[in-house]
Amino acid sequence: FPSHDTGKGGKYLIHGTMTFDNSTTGTRAMLLYKNGSQYYYGPSIMGANPAFQADYTWIVSAAAGDYYELGFRQASGGNLDMFGGESGLSFEAIYLGA
Repeated sequence: FPSHDTGKGGKYLIHGTMTFDNSTTGTRAMLLYKNGSQYYYGPSIMGANPAFQADYTWIVSAAAGDYYELGFRQASGGNLDMFGGESGLSFEAIYLGA
């Protein structure tokens, strides 16, 4: 889920939310990528029933041209959809200043 606004360097607050569908099996984790490489791996959290929401916030330093992406991993032993489809996913970056 990339953000390609690469105009300003400085500090950014990045926030991501993903709601996984119902499953009590395995773990879930949110990942943050910087320029296509893994930058931060969030803590692994056990699955839940009903649906489980992962919600993380980071403050990062970025140079002009950097971009960030969110990724998600789950280990339920099979496919696991997002709860509510695309409405279960959010990603935002807020410029805090140089």
